[in-house]
Amino acid sequence: MTPSTDAPTPTLHSPPSFPRSLFPAHFGGPVFRRELAAASRRTSLYVSRFLFLLLLGGILWIVYLSAVSETRAVYSSPASRLQDLQRMAPSLALAVLWVQAIALAFTAPSALSGSFCDERRRKTLDALLTTPLKPWQICLGKLAAGLSSSIILALLAVPILLAIRVYGGIDATSIFAGLALAFSLALLGGTFSMLASIWSRKASTASFFAFLFLLIAVLGPLLLVLFIQLSNMGAPPSPSSIRLMNASAISAMISLNFSILGATGGMPFDPIVSCTVASTYHLILSALAFLLSTVLVRRLMLATSDGATATVIVARKPSKKTTNPATPTQPTPDQPTPDQPAQTDLNTATDQRLVLPPGVRRKTSRDVGDTPVLWRELSQPLLKRPIVGALLLIALCGFCVYLFLALRAERVAAFFITTLCFSTMLLLQAGTSTTGGISSEREARTWDVLLTTPLTPTAIILGKLAGALRSLWLLPTVIALNIFCLGVLSGSLRGITLLNIALALTGPVLLLCALGVRFSLTSRKSSAASTKNTMVALGLWIGLPLAVSLLRPVLELAGFSNRFEPLYKAAVNVVLALNPYPLIVSSLMGGWGAQGRYFIGEENFVDPATFTLISAGICLAYTIAAALVTLSTIRSFAKGVGRTQR
Repeated sequence: MTPSTDAPTPTLHSPPSFPRSLFPAHFGGPVFRRELAAASRRTSLYVSRFLFLLLLGGILWIVYLSAVSETRAVYSSPASRLQDLQRMAPSLALAVLWVQAIALAFTAPSALSGSFCDERRRKTLDALLTTPLKPWQICLGKLAAGLSSSIILALLAVPILLAIRVYGGIDATSIFAGLALAFSLALLGGTFSMLASIWSRKASTASFFAFLFLLIAVLGPLLLVLFIQLSNMGAPPSPSSIRLMNASAISAMISLNFSILGATGGMPFDPIVSCTVASTYHLILSALAFLLSTVLVRRLMLATSDGATATVIVARKPSKKTTNPATPTQPTPDQPTPDQPAQTDLNTATDQRLVLPPGVRRKTSRDVGDTPVLWRELSQPLLKRPIVGALLLIALCGFCVYLFLALRAERVAAFFITTLCFSTMLLLQAGTSTTGGISSEREARTWDVLLTTPLTPTAIILGKLAGALRSLWLLPTVIALNIFCLGVLSGSLRGITLLNIALALTGPVLLLCALGVRFSLTSRKSSAASTKNTMVALGLWIGLPLAVSLLRPVLELAGFSNRFEPLYKAAVNVVLALNPYPLIVSSLMGGWGAQGRYFIGEENFVDPATFTLISAGICLAYTIAAALVTLSTIRSFAKGVGRTQR
């Protein structure tokens, strides 16, 4: 009996076309479908959409009431009413565009900050890298899934913009230019966040670096124009400098603002051209960040194929101080040989110490004590890469020295630029990078192990809070060196300025760190915790002043402006006093001027001693709020795990 020769012949498939290779299998690819399915099951996604619509509706309502209060006195006929609505439409459209741009700039980096960090925490990154997917396909799937929620938020506002255009007075080109600028800004923040997520171990750290890169990209063209003007010794801006300003999203939005309102505002460029240049600039930076992300993922793939772990991006050289484990070391006279049994004297066992191998030095103390969480947080290295940290410190200090020498006639402007920029970076770091203390333990699956220890909730929470505060050492050091060395020692600023700025920043930083630990306990992911903490900071220092400033038209419309005028002024003074930026500006202006006049609130000028006492009181109020948040966190933690607080 002969064997059958009717074996099936293999079928040769033609290679997929280029559009299909972009999204294999079907639209989106497996990475996109997996990330999108996981995101659609989260309740926070739908809550964020509801809050965005609620915020947008509230701002539109306030702007509408403000416009109605201004036109109510001239209302006499339906024709005049229609004209009032036509004048009202640009303000409503601008409110939508500004809220949309700010929301996309913050939601896109937060959504993508855990794209690779979460895979590394779940220990599924190695499995993902061994799939047949190419690096750019993995990055494209992560990016598309992360931006989908931001795109939906942007599309929610499109019907409102189209409805506002019914009243007239708005050019459709300006609306689409604003939408394109918002979308490109979201794409830039998303690619920066994905890039930072590749080399970061925590999603909160990736979120901080993403916001930092986005801030540098937005302010970079303006700072470059400033440097060019300083090198030209105050000459009028050249056409190339004006064109360079078009690349900044801030310049584009301001020019678009004046264009929609029908005013020039002294802007030397066309708003449509500015939005086009800024969007193109964002797309170019996004493409470069995406290309660098694919290169880093490719390196991770090569490391995984060689049998190494995918958690290390850059290979480090072994230290010369460490010994090679493969090289046998000669036993010392005090150490037993393998053939000689160890002899231990029980009477002197307590006096013996750990004998380290030759060439290895003990850098930190190993005495844990009764607070192991605090010891672990404080024993972490200040800089994981000391060379990078030293170069960063030198670059920041060099930036301060350059502005101090370049702005000889207006040195106060140099202190304003450096202090406000570094303070913004410090508050951003306190709101993002301090939220990974507990959520990172949960993502690394070590939180359950920590809960099995007999530690009290107070010891755990306070230890995490101390670690969060310790990680913020770099920027306060740069601010202190800038104010003291360049300001106080040179005689440009008074010595009390350093104390006033320290009081203005200490309270908000303490509150953000306490809220970061709180959100880290209640959130499953550190990216969600950093988003919540950032939103609280934005609402407290941006949203609250805007709401109070728009309260006057509401009172005028209701006819209570005269009755509640003192209460309104008191509310304005309290809101401005709680904001750290007016306090910093007042500290610099009072420390620079010859008379030393400081202002608190709207128009209240005080002497230096009174200003310092008020700043200390505000810092104390923030500290009490941080203590209450920490106490609430300890109680919630104790109630959740069923332990006593002490």
